Amino acid sequence: MRFIQTTAIPLLLLLLVGAACRRSDPSLVQGPEARPQPAQLLLELNDERRFMSVDQVADQIIKKLPELLLVDVRSDAEFKAYSLPGAVHIPLDKLLEPANQQRLDCGKYSIVFYSNGQTSAEKAWFITRQRGCRDVYVMQGGLNEWTVAFLQPKEPAQTAPQEVWDQYQFRLAARQYFAGASKALAPEPFQAPAAAPEAAAGQTRKNIEVKPKAAKPAAKDEEEGC
Repeated sequence: MRFIQTTAIPLLLLLLVGAACRRSDPSLVQGPEARPQPAQLLLELNDERRFMSVDQVADQIIKKLPELLLVDVRSDAEFKAYSLPGAVHIPLDKLLEPANQQRLDCGKYSIVFYSNGQTSAEKAWFITRQRGCRDVYVMQGGLNEWTVAFLQPKEPAQTAPQEVWDQYQFRLAARQYFAGASKALAPEPFQAPAAAPEAAAGQTRKNIEVKPKAAKPAAKDEEEGC
């Protein structure tokens, strides 16, 4: 029940608002599939199958699956600072704009929302699921979990099960892949090249005159004896 206490309450409010507005908003009748009933959405809020792990998302990115639509719902500044390879940017507060709704073609794509944690991505999932899309997911743990998994992978104990070692090896390989495919989460600040040291105050730099060496005199031929 922890999940309901921590994350479902804002979504329940959305559910109530959405149910009240559904009849008054004709744009909400569109969608490739039948809209879920409120009771169905309540059940799905507690269903782990609506999540996609960071390992699953990474695997799909590496395989370049054409049906994957990875959607970053964070702010403009956050998206510019860092984003996953191939992700499209649709801020949460602009999700319902007609142009963005056209991009969320759930008849063509498997949609995965992500944010720094899960809250914003879950709201995006709820809105999209309410509009009739079924193949829509939340990246579990968000970029916070992504950072731990791929930028800071920890070697398992020697006694860990084989599947744990397999996951660790995958994360090491994925780390190498994403190192050249995306910007760093914590990019190093720009450092200007070090300037040549200036002469100390009150001192002048002496000009050193380089004089060519004098040519050696040609050796005299030895006199031949008689």
